[in-house]
Amino acid sequence: MKRNVRQRIDRIVLLLSLTGITCAGIVLAGLTRPETTTHLPQGPVYGASAAPLYDPPEDNRPDGNSWALYLVNALNPLDKDYAPTLEKVRGYQVDERIAAALEDMLADCEAAGLSPMICSAYRTQEKQESLFARQVEKQKAAGLGEAAAVTAAASVVAKPGTSEHQTGLAVDLCAKDYQLLDEGQEDTPEYQWLCANCAEYGFIVRYPDGKSDVTGVIYEPWHFRYVGRAAAREIMADGLCLEEYLSRA
Repeated sequence: MKRNVRQRIDRIVLLLSLTGITCAGIVLAGLTRPETTTHLPQGPVYGASAAPLYDPPEDNRPDGNSWALYLVNALNPLDKDYAPTLEKVRGYQVDERIAAALEDMLADCEAAGLSPMICSAYRTQEKQESLFARQVEKQKAAGLGEAAAVTAAASVVAKPGTSEHQTGLAVDLCAKDYQLLDEGQEDTPEYQWLCANCAEYGFIVRYPDGKSDVTGVIYEPWHFRYVGRAAAREIMADGLCLEEYLSRA
């Protein structure tokens, strides 16, 4: 009888001991768990460790039937002799081949009772150089040295020759009631209409959320790119970025 009691006591002691170890492990795990950090928006990512992953084949050039799918990013700079023929849409210049589609999209968005506006479109090399230089000076004024300022500037403004705006195929669109180019743009009725309907006019949200590791650019709900209706429908329906679409085409 005493032996049975003793065995039961031993089992209870062992159980309590194991439970204590388990609880301690849980507490320690909680103490050592990394803190949740707020994701702060950053600009385009440049450098070998974070370059866009897709390098297009040689036939992906801005001529023939492939012009609408011309890929320009940090890994694939603009051809030096690239010179689009431009046409104005609401005061902004774009490649003439996308002008009608852009105007139709904006007009139909307005017909839905909304107020979209173009806030940036085609940029020359000189304009991109000016924007980049201005950002470098801003970083230097904040106390950075020359090399560090250039690196920091590249996280905010695309280096000259790597911006889609230089192709004439991309536009920044925003709501008249919300003209900040930040993630808040996605909450506007204008963006929501454009996101849902842009493919029918041949446009895509060029830098979608969650694709920065492929595009090298932050999520930009304001940046729309013309790729042609067939490609746009597939890209938007499947939740792709242009790099992913081209890699499987």
